[in-house]
Amino acid sequence: MNPADLMRLRTVERTCELERMWQLLDPFRADLTQEQYDGLQRQYSRYHDRLVRREQDGTAAGVDAFERDLVSLVVGRLLEAESGRRGATPAARRLLTQLAGRAGPVAVPLTGLEFEPRCETWSPLTSLVRLRVSGSGFWELPVLAHEFAHCLITDAPAVDRAGAGGLREVRDEIARDLRSDGDLWWSDGAETDERRGRRAEELVADVFATYVLGFAYPACCMALRIASDGLDTRHEIHPSWRHRVWAMLQTMGQVSAQERTECTRWNDFPAEAEKQARELWRTLSGDDGHTMSQSERARLGLWTHRVTEVLNGFGTLRYAGSRRVAVLAGELETGRTRTAPPGRDTVADALNAAWQWRLSRHRTPDEVRDAVTYCLSRC
Repeated sequence: MNPADLMRLRTVERTCELERMWQLLDPFRADLTQEQYDGLQRQYSRYHDRLVRREQDGTAAGVDAFERDLVSLVVGRLLEAESGRRGATPAARRLLTQLAGRAGPVAVPLTGLEFEPRCETWSPLTSLVRLRVSGSGFWELPVLAHEFAHCLITDAPAVDRAGAGGLREVRDEIARDLRSDGDLWWSDGAETDERRGRRAEELVADVFATYVLGFAYPACCMALRIASDGLDTRHEIHPSWRHRVWAMLQTMGQVSAQERTECTRWNDFPAEAEKQARELWRTLSGDDGHTMSQSERARLGLWTHRVTEVLNGFGTLRYAGSRRVAVLAGELETGRTRTAPPGRDTVADALNAAWQWRLSRHRTPDEVRDAVTYCLSRC
């Protein structure tokens, strides 16, 4: 056997492996929309054809990524079937479906499970949002709104309909601002245009998640994700948490102001939620943004305003809470839960009620478990 024969052998084996991986999806075919299935089938056919033609450039890496998404999707469906409506994975699908409906017309992303111990991710290859196996519970569902923003920015043509120019354009504007400012406080000294764009997109996704979920998103980040000694740590593609949370708080302030000026009936939920978020931030950081320079606060305020202007163009994305949040939070506090058909409340309402309840005072593990069970039954 010569080297060429060995390469052909390996290519044939990889082709057979890809076919086996594709067949894993068969039992879950009915769970996917036609659009979702067609998208996966296009990727399968693409890489299968490339293997048959023995194309080398990028084929192996692409097949690896596609197979990883397939396994993530299948395992997520298996665990969902096991847990039924009680689990957080079905709630994740419902949340993404509700967000897609509010942003529509937008395809609903797929969901799967991430096995590596890192944050949730979104795969542009298959439009798959991966949940962490170790963190896929009810309390971390707000992070899916951040990942959904990445999906919108990359995939959805609907983002371009807004009068302010679309989320992609705002992301690019922020990246240009960073470059023209010489990166200033944002940079770790090794910036490139690609990294500026990715950091800008993370900021846009934070503003989006806060805009569409309200208090639940910053509460989740501050309570579960941010270490008090890591507020100013800058990562390769993420701004520091201090800058990210400041943008979230600015977003909540802008939503509160819009509710005061645009609504005929007074809605005090956004203002109260903003107050609670700022108190939580002071507890975590010891300040209310005063450690940042004036230029930092001004820049973040301007960028946040640009993003919310675009989001206002969608009309139905802004989350301002509802009476149901107070009702659900009251039921959790008093323990006077009610039996009702599932789906009465949105996932966004359930998350906001649950986080308000949980952060109001110390809760025991039994109380937390009971609250999760009740909230999942309501949405």
